[in-house]
Amino acid sequence: MHSLFKQAIVFICIFAHINADDIIATVNGKSITSEDAKQFLESTNTNLKYSSLTEEQKFAVIERLIERELFAEAAAKAKIEQTPQFTRELEKLKKELMINLWIKTQVDSMIVSDGEAREIYNNNKAKFIEPSRIKIRHIVVRTKEEANSIIAALKHLSGDMLKRTFAAIASNNSIDVSRDRGGDLGELSKEQLGPDVAQIAWDLDAGTISMRPIQTPVGYHVIFVEQKLKPRTIPYEKAKKDIIASLKQKQFNLYLTQLAKEFKRTAKITIPGKTIQDK
Repeated sequence: MHSLFKQAIVFICIFAHINADDIIATVNGKSITSEDAKQFLESTNTNLKYSSLTEEQKFAVIERLIERELFAEAAAKAKIEQTPQFTRELEKLKKELMINLWIKTQVDSMIVSDGEAREIYNNNKAKFIEPSRIKIRHIVVRTKEEANSIIAALKHLSGDMLKRTFAAIASNNSIDVSRDRGGDLGELSKEQLGPDVAQIAWDLDAGTISMRPIQTPVGYHVIFVEQKLKPRTIPYEKAKKDIIASLKQKQFNLYLTQLAKEFKRTAKITIPGKTIQDK
């Protein structure tokens, strides 16, 4: 029994640690997690993933989530939930949610063959082009003086020595979470970088660093462009999921038109002042 109790405590501690790592902010004791950020991005109808955002973009998302939590607290204090208008609007939202979930189940049930998807891909290659990207690293420090010192230490280096030294400084000095990867941000398009960073990064040659600090809300950045990657065709296996989703949506739209006609034909519908024609 004692052993089982110890195992349970270990499990709880591990579970708590995992959850703690997932917390990206707290507001008056209320936790905001990366899952909240994911849902927020989905609600804004973007294709962005929180995990692939730059630190500046993540910070902007966190700011919005903090504001939303504060507004929710203000609304609760004002007892908005107890108003008749809230009840009416909630019923509307419930109906919309019910319809949206029904639509999702219907779309998911549509069947698209691999052959259909591949035909779309082969006939529309020009639409499956990945934009120009850069492979980039960065170092983020708190002061302009620190950033200038780093630039001074790096500006005379080149090639593999520059890359190794940049990664070492990022690991030891950067305040960004990318320090664990030597400042590596991976391959990013211009749209995935904050505007201040993107403007300078895109003007750099591969294998060079920014020669002045770039200030953003999180600190001062020094960036290193490892590679500049030209536009390339997205492989079919990578494009397949989006193609199938698009074909399913088209199938559903046709199905929905027919379904609406059938529902109207069998329903009892009256419109004051209007004569309903034969269904």
